[in-house]
Amino acid sequence: MSKREKILITGASGFVGQALVKKLITDKSKKIVATTNSKCISELISSENLIWRKVDLLKDNLKDLLAGIDVVYHLVGYSGLGTSDEELTKLTLLNEELTSRLLEYSKQADIKHFIYVSSISACENSNEKNIDEENGFPQSLYGISKKKTEEIIFSFSGNPFPVTILRPTALFGKHHKGSIYELTKRVKENRFLIFGSGENFTNFYYIDEFTNVLKATCLNKDMFGEIYIASSDPLTLNRLARLISTVLKISPSFIWLPLSVGYLVAYFFDFLSFFISQELPLSKRRMEAMTGSKVYSNGKLKLEGLSKKSETERGLKETVQWFLDNKML
Repeated sequence: MSKREKILITGASGFVGQALVKKLITDKSKKIVATTNSKCISELISSENLIWRKVDLLKDNLKDLLAGIDVVYHLVGYSGLGTSDEELTKLTLLNEELTSRLLEYSKQADIKHFIYVSSISACENSNEKNIDEENGFPQSLYGISKKKTEEIIFSFSGNPFPVTILRPTALFGKHHKGSIYELTKRVKENRFLIFGSGENFTNFYYIDEFTNVLKATCLNKDMFGEIYIASSDPLTLNRLARLISTVLKISPSFIWLPLSVGYLVAYFFDFLSFFISQELPLSKRRMEAMTGSKVYSNGKLKLEGLSKKSETERGLKETVQWFLDNKML
């Protein structure tokens, strides 16, 4: 009988982590070790081939945790978008330093593959309309921290283990109160604002599609030593809002405002945010994301035979219906 493949998932109790755990535990030839900071492990997913470990990756000895591990999926990280010194400290500690520590222990454990879930923030801007793995660059402190973490990971690449880095765009799905949930609430309440024409592209990515990519990445030699933008084909903001309206079974009723009005409010919020050291609902960065014409290219991922068919529209329908079924709207 061949040895069971042993996989470690850090941050497994988060949105991406739980979705990945559900995807991987269906393969009984794999043994999954999942880390969490949650105090209620009994309330998390259970399976005969899944072990939950409550671990502090910054303080605990990780030797036993990594013993016999073949593949590491590293999902833990800090995603604060503030600009204070406190935020910068957290970004450095929980992204760069934590990952460095995990890599050192992984090196000692002779793992076979280290897979890191980074963020599109590591390449969120570009001088080109189509942003790919080569021409994109970070804009926020969060993005800079993720990019630095990627560089730390690549300093270990191939010595002694191969690495793969995935940069997902904005993820959505069931069990997640993210941007799609907020958009859906506004559409339902007839207060969905569209700045400009609404024909700009959005880059949302269905969690089920992403976890399929994560599963296919495991020990895939063609993906060793590579960075991939993980994204589906984009939708215009108008198309996105109309799809949500269709699932809600309401007539589309949106509020169109000039771009200049949106940016005026955004600049005011940025000014206010600076003084209160707190992120507000609108900012120049978010306005650019909501109204910009840039598209994140998934071409490199498609070359690997992944992301063949966009699942965004199916994902939107299933997610919005889940919000309705669970009386969240």
